[in-house]
Amino acid sequence: MSLFYTLYVATERSLDDVLQTIVTYAENDTIIENREASASVLRADNDFFEIYVSKTSSLKRDILEESLNISPDVNIRFDMYSIDTEVDAEIDHHHQKRKAAFLQTAIKWLEHQQGDAALLFNGEIVIFLRKDGQLILNSAIDFWKPYYLNMLSLPYESNSFPVI
Repeated sequence: MSLFYTLYVATERSLDDVLQTIVTYAENDTIIENREASASVLRADNDFFEIYVSKTSSLKRDILEESLNISPDVNIRFDMYSIDTEVDAEIDHHHQKRKAAFLQTAIKWLEHQQGDAALLFNGEIVIFLRKDGQLILNSAIDFWKPYYLNMLSLPYESNSFPVI
């Protein structure tokens, strides 16, 4: 089973520049796998997740414009490595480490980059939205545990968002 989170960002930066920046934020010995200038999808990975950077499709941009009032140019997808569906304490611990690692990377983007952004789980559940510099966390989901909230140094508000 694959879980993914996608950070949609409004930026004029090139895909290669976005990938290079995200890799810097990700730390954890992240290795860039694909940096061909002509590639439409760039890839990197580390022990916690794979990163895919690409232009936002016109369909997804239209959906996000209508539902969240943002117009992203680039999406940064974090694919969590598959885990056995049998959940035990060890698997859950590793999942939480992967989740914390990718979330810290997304938060660093918010801290160091300007522009609107939205983080979605599996393409439809809003985790957070940054619109006009205001960060809003989705209070309608069971995501923002105290541990993850403590990662945030930026001011934020909470609000509920519908499934997109």
